[in-house]
Amino acid sequence: MHTFKTYLIVLTGFLLFAANANAQQGQTFYYMDRLSQTTYMNPSVSSEYDITVGGLLLPVVGQVPPTMYFNFSSNGFQYDDFIHFGTGDYSDSLVYDPENLIETMRTTNHLHFQNHFDLLHFGIKTENDVYLTFNITEKMDYGLSLPRDLFALAWYGNGYFMENNDKVILDGLGFQFSHYREIAGGFSTEIMDGLQIGGRAKILFGMANAQTDVDELTLYTDPEDYTINANADMSIQTNIPAVAMDYHNYGDSVDLDIITPDHVTFGDPDEMNYNESYYNALSYPFNFSNPGFGIDLGASYEFLGDFTAYFSVNDLGFISWNSNPYILSTDGTFAFRGIEVDFFADEEEFNESLEALEDSLLTTFVPSAEDNNYITWLPTDIYLGGKYDFHEKLDFGALYRMEFYRKTLMHSFTLSANSDITNWASLHATYSMMNNKYNNIGFGFTLRGAFLQYYVVTDNLLALMPQSTRNLNIRMGCNLVFGYKEIKSESLF
Repeated sequence: MHTFKTYLIVLTGFLLFAANANAQQGQTFYYMDRLSQTTYMNPSVSSEYDITVGGLLLPVVGQVPPTMYFNFSSNGFQYDDFIHFGTGDYSDSLVYDPENLIETMRTTNHLHFQNHFDLLHFGIKTENDVYLTFNITEKMDYGLSLPRDLFALAWYGNGYFMENNDKVILDGLGFQFSHYREIAGGFSTEIMDGLQIGGRAKILFGMANAQTDVDELTLYTDPEDYTINANADMSIQTNIPAVAMDYHNYGDSVDLDIITPDHVTFGDPDEMNYNESYYNALSYPFNFSNPGFGIDLGASYEFLGDFTAYFSVNDLGFISWNSNPYILSTDGTFAFRGIEVDFFADEEEFNESLEALEDSLLTTFVPSAEDNNYITWLPTDIYLGGKYDFHEKLDFGALYRMEFYRKTLMHSFTLSANSDITNWASLHATYSMMNNKYNNIGFGFTLRGAFLQYYVVTDNLLALMPQSTRNLNIRMGCNLVFGYKEIKSESLF
């Protein structure tokens, strides 16, 4: 047990370090209206510039700084829930505290990462004030879902649950990874006085996907006879380039055979579903066999002279995985009554007992495999907000965000101050409550020199001290901008 606990501590430390080495959402970015890219948050807005061009495909401009977005969020725990300074004799030393970590956790804890790279972004304002956008973006969305009971079982053992007559509930345990390319076109226009609407249509091409779907995974220890009853209803879906799999169920054993690009196999290659296209080096970046579609919708409405209301819903869509799909699923119930161990028995008898247990598990949890295509849904965001124009160069805003992620609703709320302090610079500051944390201070700015526009934004400056944060992010880039009309206005003070 102590060895297993040691592994748990190391694994938890690694997860917390990984979680705190990445990034976060777009609360501060939402009201940075000098940027054409804010149409990613609300397609009804438009830039102050007539023409904007950006992206990694632009020489030099696209790489200094690189046009990118990194996002991380944890809805359940943070680094110092597990590792922190002790008390008493240990007040000057770092200690690990698994019990505090378990108490802090939510029922299901999501570590969610997003990496976006704009290859090309283009925005143009027409003569009739319709704003048109186009972008090509590489997107990676991945994460881990960890039930609290997984850590409690590892640390306390099943006796902890048996004493309370509780089940170990591992529903939701799993991971997900998706890489896809987005090619999108959007517009925004004023349809009546003060009401601006917009939308973006997105053609998606899936590159790779792997995910679990655990509808039920529970363990129950009977306090009378100590029988462990396991229930499972779960599946693994994969669409991985350069990997072909073949599954065989022989009743008393199973084989999962894998063909790798160099044709090394863990089974008989003659029985494989071999496809030469899996191993073409160009098949990955130019894979158009996994199509999808998505839309973003948005609106903004000015009223009472100084107020504007905003609404947007992003990433309503799906991807159909067709090129190399594989689904492995199982559903069943198993009662484990233990293995009789005789320390004076020979090794052969012990091995026979283990084999009998294995046969029982395979008979109960019979994995079924299929190579049918499957669909994954994009994580959808909904934003609802408003701004008050305190001054021509200063406004105050509020923003609510709701995200649907792996059957969980995650919420955040942001207050902001936004200032176009000059014709070539803007500053933005925010305070956000998100992922059950209340110490998120965000900051963003845009700077323009001639036709070059630079921007950097984060929702959590305190991420520089990652031990106490659940949100880390940065978004940055450089655009070519043309056609800004200088507006003379009163001084801010």
